[in-house]
Amino acid sequence: MANIISLWFRTDEESWGPLVELDDGTMFPQWATASCVLLDPAVMVEVALGVEDGIPIVAWVTIKGSTNVETKVKTAPTQATVRAIPLDDIIHTAVVVATRRVAEESGQRPSSARVLRAYGHRGVTPDLLREVAAIVRGDLDGQPNKAVVARFGVSPRTASRWIKRAEQFITETED
Repeated sequence: MANIISLWFRTDEESWGPLVELDDGTMFPQWATASCVLLDPAVMVEVALGVEDGIPIVAWVTIKGSTNVETKVKTAPTQATVRAIPLDDIIHTAVVVATRRVAEESGQRPSSARVLRAYGHRGVTPDLLREVAAIVRGDLDGQPNKAVVARFGVSPRTASRWIKRAEQFITETED
């Protein structure tokens, strides 16, 4: 999450909805819009979180280019820029920040882990790394990154990080 310079939620009524209960009893805003400034790539990302039928969702994502402070020239995000955006990290951070804010508003204990699981965000566990290692070992095409992306639906950047972290499990089982 090193590329995230700052992340904040707007507090107007259109950007932060009333709290609703998720299926597991956790409170979360019915809708919330987070703005996030990234260092590399230099873009601003807005993410709208929401709740639909008791399940948290990502409603939409907007990517805005950057403006050079000195020249005032605006640049639109390119395909390469969009691919480099750590969306998983942004959503993770937004959920954690929103959950803490909800806890402050409602007096409940922060439970971002449960909300993250509901979003389908999994922590990087030894079991996950073992599964990644198995994919790398079993990759016959010589493109383990693509295989991990296809299996887990993560970005190529996330797949690369997971493969690097799974190296200990790759060599463990090959010995």
